[in-house]
Amino acid sequence: MKIIRRVAIVVVILVLALVLYQNYDVLTQESKFKLSLHFIGWYTSPLPLGLIILIAFAIGYAAAYLFGFVRAVSYRRRLRQLERELHTVDTPSPPVSTPPPRP
Repeated sequence: MKIIRRVAIVVVILVLALVLYQNYDVLTQESKFKLSLHFIGWYTSPLPLGLIILIAFAIGYAAAYLFGFVRAVSYRRRLRQLERELHTVDTPSPPVSTPPPRP
């Protein structure tokens, strides 16, 4: 399953790169759709709208991947904890000798 996921990610990235390569002239041409980004005292020069959309997509993808990774790690940790608990329950305890009943 991991291999299929990685192949799918690579295919998506290659298709995105191909689309960007084929539309490079359109994305970089002078247009009136230029924006400046302002973020916590950080300013950029005017950037094409397509580049800003691509940056936003990349940031969103990275954030989703990071949150998914954190969730997978927590699930893996919980699974190991439950496996340890199961192992301690399955391990038979030594027999307890009971004293003979009193008359």
